[in-house]
Amino acid sequence: MAEIFKPYLCIIRDTLDFALDIRNLPSQVYEKINRPQVEVRENDELLMKPITICRNEEEKIEVEPSINSVRINFVMKKHAYLEELLINIYSRFLMNRADRLNILKKKAKNGFDITFLITNYHLETYKKEEIIDFIVDFIQDLEKEINEMKLMVNTQFRFSSTHFMENLKY
Repeated sequence: MAEIFKPYLCIIRDTLDFALDIRNLPSQVYEKINRPQVEVRENDELLMKPITICRNEEEKIEVEPSINSVRINFVMKKHAYLEELLINIYSRFLMNRADRLNILKKKAKNGFDITFLITNYHLETYKKEEIIDFIVDFIQDLEKEINEMKLMVNTQFRFSSTHFMENLKY
């Protein structure tokens, strides 16, 4: 599993390394109100084309770079209703704690499950490599967490159905 996942993570790492070459806007007008251009879209010249990286048809990452910010959107695979439910619960759990993890947005972009917004101020606080490592580790651990939650729900369901069926015998 890890060997198959490795090229996907390397492409994500290289794309983020390219996209995170962000800086303050050069104009003095913009320095007073230096808002993330990928969010406000005030000037199309400051935006780059979005980069989409697909692992398969259901799972993709979209990186939207601009001159002073990068938005990273995730869509996770959802084969069954249980996975969809677990992903919704997990993403809501994370987004409710977005104030503690300041690169996570409280609301994901339409059509995506989780969204990160990295600005030039984050790169002044954190190292670029640390942010890239965090996002790659997040992607790696995300699938593992969903699979563990799915296994736990199935185990609890098996236990409760066995208990229920034993009570029906009598």
